[in-house]
Amino acid sequence: MEQERPLKERIWEFTKDLSVKVSRSAEKHWKINTLRVEIASIKHRINVKYKELGRYVFDAYKEETLEGDDYRTGRDEIIGELINLEAEIEQREKRIEELEQQVDEPPPSPSAEDVPPPPPPPAPQESAVEEEEEEKAAPEKPAEEESAKAEADSDETKDKGAAESDSAESKA
Repeated sequence: MEQERPLKERIWEFTKDLSVKVSRSAEKHWKINTLRVEIASIKHRINVKYKELGRYVFDAYKEETLEGDDYRTGRDEIIGELINLEAEIEQREKRIEELEQQVDEPPPSPSAEDVPPPPPPPAPQESAVEEEEEEKAAPEKPAEEESAKAEADSDETKDKGAAESDSAESKA
């Protein structure tokens, strides 16, 4: 009973360590996926800004104000926002790379002293031993001899059937 107690404690410690590692791994993957969602959101905002920039340039072209200071200021403001958004994406992508490079420690494998030896296999029964000896003593026939014997048996059956039908016809 005393030996079982430390084994239970070792199993408990192993389980706790494993659950902590699984929890950390899940948290890491959650952070990575959160960053990916944020990147997708930022890309959407970039697309909106591109549309806004296109609309702004088109309106300025229509009004023939492409050379004005107001146009340049507005255009530069939108382009600055686009540059900032792209920088945010780069920061998040670097963070994802850092998280992915973190090495997850493999769960500790139980040492030889932690694992009890397997139980000995059951002793073979006498009948099983006798059957094995009989199989070893009986000569094995090759598959070709068995198939030739089967063909010969079927030929004999056909010949008997033909002979019986001939005798039946002659009686009639």
